[in-house]
Amino acid sequence: MSLRYFTLILTVVIITGASSCKKYLTETPNNALPSGQSIVDLGTARASTPNPILGAYDGVQNYYAGYFPTLGTITADNVVFNGTLSQYLQLDQNAIPPDNVTTVAAYQGIYKAINSANSVIAYVPAVTDPLLTATEKNSILGEAYFIRALGYFDLGRGWGGVQLQLKPTTNVVSLKGVFRSTLDATYQQVQSDLTRAEQLLPEDAATRNRAQKSTRKERCAHDLTCTGKNWDSAEVYASKVIGNPKYALVPNYATFFTGPFLSAESVFELTFSANDRNSFWLLWYPSSFNGQYTLKPSTAIISKLNDPNIGGSRKALIAGSGTNRLWRTL
Repeated sequence: MSLRYFTLILTVVIITGASSCKKYLTETPNNALPSGQSIVDLGTARASTPNPILGAYDGVQNYYAGYFPTLGTITADNVVFNGTLSQYLQLDQNAIPPDNVTTVAAYQGIYKAINSANSVIAYVPAVTDPLLTATEKNSILGEAYFIRALGYFDLGRGWGGVQLQLKPTTNVVSLKGVFRSTLDATYQQVQSDLTRAEQLLPEDAATRNRAQKSTRKERCAHDLTCTGKNWDSAEVYASKVIGNPKYALVPNYATFFTGPFLSAESVFELTFSANDRNSFWLLWYPSSFNGQYTLKPSTAIISKLNDPNIGGSRKALIAGSGTNRLWRTL
C-alpha cells in the first residue's frame, strides 16, 4: 500500500468519524429538554419532569422531606440533638456557617421548586392542545402560583428578604440584576401569588394533596398570622376554612399521622409512597430501624405529651423508653 493511498483512507475515516460524532452529539436528549420545549401539550403540562406541575409538587416534596423542616425542629426546645454530624450540631448550637449542608440544601431545594412553578406559569398559557381545557389550564396555573407563594414564604421566614426570581432560569445570565428584596417585598409577592392562585384554582374537591381554593385561604391565614400583620384578614380566612364542612378535627390526634393519611383534618398534604419516600424519618429513628437517630424528643416535651391534661391523646406519638425515646410517626 502506498503512502498516498494510506493517507487518503485515513482522511476519509477521520471525516466520516467527525461527521457521525457531530450528528450523535447534536441529538436532543429525551430526558432533559429545554424548559421552553418541555410544556407543549396536555401530557407535558401534567407531567412530572422536567418542569410541569407535578414536577413542581415533587420539588416541594424534596425540600420538605428532610432539610427544610429540620431547620425548625432542631432549634426548638422540643427536640434534642443526638447525633455526630457537624451540620446538625451547628444548627443545634445556632452557630451556622454559610456552607452548612442542611441550610444550603434547603435553600437550593426551595428555589428548584420555585423554578418549576415559574416554568409552568411561563409556558402553560401558550399551550394550544385542544385536550387541555381552559378549566384544567387555569387549575394548573393556579397550583403553580400557589407553589411559588409557598416557596417564597418558606424562604422569607427562613432567610428574610430574598431574590425574587419570577421567570424560569434558563441560564446564569438571566440571574444578573436580580438583587435581594426586603422581607416586606418578599411577603408582598407571596400575597400577590396567592391572590392570583385563588382566581384560577378550582372549587374544593375530594382531594387534599393538590391546591384548591380552601388551600389558598388556609395559606393566607397562616401567612398573615406568621407575619404579624392584618390580624382581621387572617381571622376571616381562617374562619372560612374552619367553617368548611370538608374539614374537621379527627377524634384521635394520632389518626392524623397514620395511614392512609389525607384525613378530614388535612387541608393540604404532601403525599408520599413506597416508591416516593419521605426521608425525614431517617433523622429520628435509631440504627435498629436503619435510622441515624440524630434528633429525638426532649425530656420536657415527653413529660408534656404524657400528661393527658396537656397532651391529650398526643402521647401516642412517643415510642420507646428511657434514653431511646423517638417520635413514633415521623
